[in-house]
Amino acid sequence: MKLSNIFGFGSLPVAGWTILTYLVFLIPSIIVHERLPPAPENLDQPLRGVNVTEAWFDLLTLTSKFHPLPSRRNEELRTWLFDRIQTILDRNEVEWTNSSVGGVLPSSQTSAVTSPSPLLRDSSAPVKLRKRSTGPAVTVFDDTISNVTMAMYRLQNASSSCSRQQALGAYFEGTNLAIYIRGSEDDEGEWWETGKSPSGSGVLVNAHMDSVSTAYGTSDDGIAVVSILQMVSYFTQPGQQPKHGIVALINNGEEDGLWGSRAFGYSPLLPFTRTFVNLEGAGANSRALLFRATDKEVVDAYRGVSTPFGTVVASDGFRLGLIQSDTDYTVFTKAYGQRGVDIAFYRPRARYHTNQDDISHSSIASMWHMMNSAIETVSAMSNAAEDTYKGAGTDGVWFDTFGYSFVVMTLKSLFSWAVAMLVISPLALGGLTFFLIRADKYYFFSGRFSRRRNNILPVVNGWNGLFRYPIALIVSILAVIVSGLIIAKGNPFIIYSSEYSIWSMSLSIFIFTFWAISRRASLSKSTALQRGFAVLWLYALSWVILVAVTYLLSKPKISAGYFFVIFHTLMFGAALITLGELYFLPPRSVGAQMLLRDEEAVQQSASLDPALSLDPTGFPAVSEDRASGDDTQNPRNKAIRNQISEEPSISREPILQRLKLLPKREVSRWRGKHGENEAWFEDTPSCSWLLQFLMIAPATIIFICNIGLLLGSSVSQTGSDGSSVLTPILFVALFSIMLAVPTTPFVHRLSWPLPTFFLLIFLATFIYNLAAFPFNSNSRYKAFFQNAIDLDTGASVVRIGGIEKYVRQMIPSLPSSMGKPIQCGITAPPRNGIVLCEYDGSEVLPNITKALTSGEKLRPMGSIQDWLAFNVSRGNGDNKAKMTIDAANSKACQIRFDRPVSNFSVRGGAGLDYRFGDIPATGIDQIKLWRRDWDTAWEVEFEWRDADMCSSSLSPAGSIETGQQASDGISRMELRLRDFSNLHEDGPFTVHSSNITGRVVCIWADANEPGTIPALDEIFRFAPQWSTVTKLLEGLVEGSKRFSV
Repeated sequence: MKLSNIFGFGSLPVAGWTILTYLVFLIPSIIVHERLPPAPENLDQPLRGVNVTEAWFDLLTLTSKFHPLPSRRNEELRTWLFDRIQTILDRNEVEWTNSSVGGVLPSSQTSAVTSPSPLLRDSSAPVKLRKRSTGPAVTVFDDTISNVTMAMYRLQNASSSCSRQQALGAYFEGTNLAIYIRGSEDDEGEWWETGKSPSGSGVLVNAHMDSVSTAYGTSDDGIAVVSILQMVSYFTQPGQQPKHGIVALINNGEEDGLWGSRAFGYSPLLPFTRTFVNLEGAGANSRALLFRATDKEVVDAYRGVSTPFGTVVASDGFRLGLIQSDTDYTVFTKAYGQRGVDIAFYRPRARYHTNQDDISHSSIASMWHMMNSAIETVSAMSNAAEDTYKGAGTDGVWFDTFGYSFVVMTLKSLFSWAVAMLVISPLALGGLTFFLIRADKYYFFSGRFSRRRNNILPVVNGWNGLFRYPIALIVSILAVIVSGLIIAKGNPFIIYSSEYSIWSMSLSIFIFTFWAISRRASLSKSTALQRGFAVLWLYALSWVILVAVTYLLSKPKISAGYFFVIFHTLMFGAALITLGELYFLPPRSVGAQMLLRDEEAVQQSASLDPALSLDPTGFPAVSEDRASGDDTQNPRNKAIRNQISEEPSISREPILQRLKLLPKREVSRWRGKHGENEAWFEDTPSCSWLLQFLMIAPATIIFICNIGLLLGSSVSQTGSDGSSVLTPILFVALFSIMLAVPTTPFVHRLSWPLPTFFLLIFLATFIYNLAAFPFNSNSRYKAFFQNAIDLDTGASVVRIGGIEKYVRQMIPSLPSSMGKPIQCGITAPPRNGIVLCEYDGSEVLPNITKALTSGEKLRPMGSIQDWLAFNVSRGNGDNKAKMTIDAANSKACQIRFDRPVSNFSVRGGAGLDYRFGDIPATGIDQIKLWRRDWDTAWEVEFEWRDADMCSSSLSPAGSIETGQQASDGISRMELRLRDFSNLHEDGPFTVHSSNITGRVVCIWADANEPGTIPALDEIFRFAPQWSTVTKLLEGLVEGSKRFSV
C-alpha cells in the first residue's frame, strides 16, 4: 500500500486507524480508572501545615481496631482525637478554647442548655492566626449534651388497604467533636453564646469517626478523619486564615443511622454554615470521587482541585434512586437545606464494611487524593464572595476528562445547546440537501431516468443499502443482550471479580456481529453509499435520543445525558461531511450516462473473447484460470483497466464484474487505489472517512469510558448486598455498545482477520464468564452475620445472610455448624434479596462479660440472661406504659412491638424533631435507643390505640415455617420471626385487645477481643478465603426478652 493511501477507505487503513485511535484513548482512560494520582514527593509538607506522614501514622492509630459507636475502642479514639486536635493547635501556637455548647432546641436556637468550659490560652502569648474579633481563633466543641428524638419511615406497601407504612422511632445521645476555625469576616466574639443568628457564610466539612463492627474503617471513614486533622493544621497556619469560618465536624454515629449528623442539628454552629463538604468511603484504595453535589456553585469550588474526578451522572443516579446509598450528605441537604458536595471512595465495594477495609489495603496516594481534594474545595468555598451561596443554587453539569481537567456548566446552558442542535442540525442538513438536489448531486434515494437505449435502463442505485445499518445495529445489540442474559442466568456474579471480562465479551460480540452482517451485505450487493447511510442513520438516532435528553433537562432537570448532546453535535459534523462529499461527484445524469457506457464497454469486451461468459447477474465473467493469469500486457486487460480508471461508474456491479476480467495483480493494484466499494468516489477526498471517524470516536471513547468504567465499578459488586445481579451486566453491555458505535459506519471495510480475532475473544470470554468461579481473595463474597439469643430461654442462633447458594457453601466450613441442620428461606430485613440461613449456636455462645482490655472493669453479670433487664408498668385505665431498660456493657437497645404504637417519648429527650420525619398515622413498629455512657437506664413512655391501626402479623412475607424444635422446645424459626417482628404484613383495620406485646432487644457490637463472639471468630478463621462477613444489623450479638403489658 502506497503512503498516499494510508488515509484511504481501504481495509488496512480502516483497521490501522481504528486500532490506533482506540488504543490512544482507551488505554489512558483505563489507566486513570485503575491507577491513583501519585502522592507528593515531599510527604512531610506538600502544603504548608500539612504533613502526610503524620496523617498516615494517625490513620494507623485510628484504624488499628474495630471502633463502632457502641464499643470501648470508640470511646478511646474520641479521647485520642481530642488530644490530637489540642496538640495540633498548640503546635501552631493558636489561641483556642473548648466549649460544650449543645442541646439547642431546633425551633429556638437558644443557648439555654449550653455549658461552656473555656480553656483559653494565655492572652499575652502571640497570636499567629489573624482574626477580626476579640474571640478565640479556634473553638473546639466537645458535645456531650445534645440528643435527638425522631421518627422515620422504613418502607411502604401501597397495595395495602391502609397503605401500611413501616416506621421506627429513635432516641440518640450525641458525642460529636466540632472545631470552629474563625474566619476573618466572621462575627466578633463567641457569638454562639449570644443566642443570635450568626451572619456569614461558614463552611462545614464532615467526617465520621465510627466504623462498622466488622471493619477497621480505613476508607470508611478514617482517611476522612485524618484529612480533617490536617485541614485544621492547614487553616491555622499564619497567613492561611479563611475568609469565612470553617466548622470541621467529626461526628460519631454515622454507620447505624446517620445519628451523629442528626445530633449536629442541635448545635449553634449549624445556622452559621451554608455549604458543606462531606467526606465518605464506600470502597478502598481508589480515587476520591465527587459522588454528589447540590448545584453548580459548590462544584465550581471543587473544579479547582489538582486531580478532579467525578461526573454528574453519579449525582443524578442518586436522585433517581438508581444508586442506593445513604450518607450524611442526605441529612445536610434534606433536613438542613444546605448546599454542598459528597466526596467519597467508591471501589472496590467488596472490601466495604469488611475486615479488608484496613490500612494494608489502602495507600498514601489514596489518602492524599481525598485530603488534597478536601482542602482545596473547602478553601475555595470559605474564600468565596459573601453572596455566592445565598439562596438556591444553580442546576449544573460537570465531568472530568482523564482525571486532570474538569468541566462545569449550567444546566440551562446545556439545555440551550441541546435545543439549538435539535433545531439547527436538521435545518442545516436539509438546506444542504436542497442545494445538492438542485445541483443534481444528491445520490441518496436516487431513482430511474427516463432515457432508454437498446432497452437498457440506466439506474443510479440510491436506495441500495438503506436498511443495512439499522438491521445490523439491532441484531448486534440483541447479540450483546442475549449473551449477557446467558451469563446472568448461568454465572451472574462473575462481574463481581471479572468486570473487564464482561466488557470484552460485550464489545467483541457486538463488533463481530455488526461486521458479519454489514460485510456480507456489502459483498452480496455493494454500494458506495453504505457509509453515508450509516452516518445518516446514526445522526437520526442521536437526534431522537437528544429529544429525550432535552426533555429530561427541562422537566426533572436530569443532566446525566450530557454526552448525547456532545455526541449529536459530532454526528451533525459527520453528516455534513457525508453530504459535502457529494459535491465532488458529477451530476447524477452524467453518472447515468457513464454507467451506460461502462455496460456497453463490458459487453463489447466480452464479444471480443469467446472464453468469456455471462454470470448469473448478466455481466461478463471469466474462468478462474483466466482470472488468475498475470498477463498485464494483454490488450483486452489494458482496455478494461483504462475504462475503469478513466470513467468511474455510479453502480459498483459493473466494476466488480469487470475486475473479474483482470489478473489478480491488477485487481490488487486497483483496490489499493480506490478501495473495494467506492471506485466511483475516487473524485472525493480519500480521507473524508477518517475525518468522520476522528470526529466521532475520540470523544465517545473518552466520555463512555469515563462514565461506564466509573459506574460499572460502582455497581459490579452490589449483588451480594441483595441488589439485582442482572443490572450490572446489562449496564456494562449498554456502555460496551456505545463504546463500539463509532466503528459501525466503517467496519464493513475490514477484511476477515481482525473480526475473526474479535470472535475468538468473545468465545474465550464467554466460556470463562460461564465457567469461572466468581469470587477470590481480592474480590470476596460478602455475607451478613448475626448471633441472636433468646435471653428468656437461652436459645442461641447463628445467622448468616446472603445468596443462599454461596452461604450454604460457607457454613459447612465452620466447626460449630457441623452435623447441624441449616435452615434458610426468610428475607433478611432491611436487605431485600438477601436470604437468612441459620443453625444452632449453643456451642458458640457469646462471652460478652469478658473484659475487652486488660484490667478494665465492666459491670458484673451472673449469666448471659442477666445481660438485659427491664421493667414495664401501665397507667390505670390508659393505653400507656412506661418502660425502664438497662443492659450491662451495652450502649444500644431496641423495643420491637408486635403491633404499632401511636406515640413515644424518652426521658431527657428534646422532643420529636420533625425535620427528620413524623410518626405516621399507622404507628411505630420499633424504637431504637442509644446512650453515650454505659450505665444510665432509658425511661421510655409509649401509648397505643385499640383501633384505627393496621393489624400486623408475626410472620413476615416470604418466611418459611418449620416444626423443628430447638433443644429448649422453642422453634428456631419462631425465634427468628420474633426478632424481626418489627416488619409486619399489612392488613385491614382491626380492633385489638388492650394489651401490647413485643421484645426488648439489646446489642453487642465489639469484636476486638478474641473469644468475645466465638461464632464470628470461626468465620474469620475457617470460612473459605473467597468469602467474608459484615454486620447484618446494628449488633453482632442481639439478646432479647419478651414483654407484655
